[in-house]
Amino acid sequence: MILQTLYQNCIKEHVTFFDEFHVVDLILNQGQAVGVVAYEIDTGELHIFHSKAICFATGGWGRCWQTTSNAHSLTGDGPAIFWRRGLPLEDMEFYQFHPTGIYKMGILITEGVRGEGGVLINDRGERFMERYAPTIKDLASRDVVSRSIYLEVREKRGIGGKNYVYLDVTPATVNRYLAEAGEARRIDAQYIESKLPDILDFCRTYLGVDPVKEPMPIQPTAHYAMGGVPTNIDSEVLAAPDGTIIPGLYAAGEVACVSVHGANRLGASALMQGLADGYFVVPPVVSDYLAREVPLGQAGKVDPNHPTFAEAEQAVRNRVERIMSINGTRSPRSIHIELGHLMLVFFLGPGTGRINQPPPRTHQRKRLPQDAGLPRGAMRNLRKPEISTPPPGSPPATSPRPSTAHPPTLHSKKPSKPPSQPGSSCETMAPR
Repeated sequence: MILQTLYQNCIKEHVTFFDEFHVVDLILNQGQAVGVVAYEIDTGELHIFHSKAICFATGGWGRCWQTTSNAHSLTGDGPAIFWRRGLPLEDMEFYQFHPTGIYKMGILITEGVRGEGGVLINDRGERFMERYAPTIKDLASRDVVSRSIYLEVREKRGIGGKNYVYLDVTPATVNRYLAEAGEARRIDAQYIESKLPDILDFCRTYLGVDPVKEPMPIQPTAHYAMGGVPTNIDSEVLAAPDGTIIPGLYAAGEVACVSVHGANRLGASALMQGLADGYFVVPPVVSDYLAREVPLGQAGKVDPNHPTFAEAEQAVRNRVERIMSINGTRSPRSIHIELGHLMLVFFLGPGTGRINQPPPRTHQRKRLPQDAGLPRGAMRNLRKPEISTPPPGSPPATSPRPSTAHPPTLHSKKPSKPPSQPGSSCETMAPR
């Protein structure tokens, strides 16, 4: 509902969406943010977006892990763009895991299940949280429960030797532990149905498991990044530890690291940060910046570390062509699976029990009939945009439209629709 409400208000305010445009590079000129390079997924074209102010809100990078609650698009493209530009990242080691995600899928099982009496059980049938949090047991904080599950798995006490445990909310189990605790409260199947309808539906639909009758297989799931692009409290991106900012460049939400969460985010704090960034911080700060009429960086020959629009476009084109011309035997998918495996082993330690990982496979894309006559690695539909370089002293272009010979019409060909989850996109900001 939050995302739908946000989208509807954007439509009301006449915000233009460039759907299916993937930002691949940031353009800096003399230390000032002046635009982005985007790849149009529908056509394969590259586009240059000129802008006085840019705000990154690309989310986290949960897809680096084997199991995550994040959307498929959250692969860390936003922070990677900053890293390639030589800009710092902060607190990247701090990533929160939700303790109870559905095994292999990452769909979250709310803490409300444990609040209603659900308990965590290992392969021996033990309520193992009594070992790690003797007083609060299964109601311990996310980091404590996640770490406890991983310790159980590392000691080969995962279910069947695998890297998951059971979350048991069956009335028989819950009532047994309520009786042992001396509590008079008891639950039944009807109570569980009324309190946790969504969770029951998830498990029955995706797992074929009925939580009223049998335990749910769960595992800690990569959920939220505390680190990211360093910013000050005004969401201005920092270029150095001394507080130096990059004029015209902002970051908000999960991709930003303003250190409001510390090393472990509390529940609902991310929503608070999003509201603060979107209402109290970014609009007035950016509006003030734009009101100063800061000119776009002058095109022309500048320091190589701050390329002009044409140089930035060519650099991206060269990078894409290099990737497309590689004749290796590894597929991106196999590398992604291996990365997720290594990230999990990093937390569990070597010698961990079986991991959800198929054996590595080699892959090489077959040449299609339409590729006949093309050299290996040649790209279709990647047309070179026309970059118009204004003469020195001329007024800078302020239009946020891409400067290409083939202007994008994707947003007019297809009606804009709300994305299912935030992905790797970048919105150029201009005064109303």
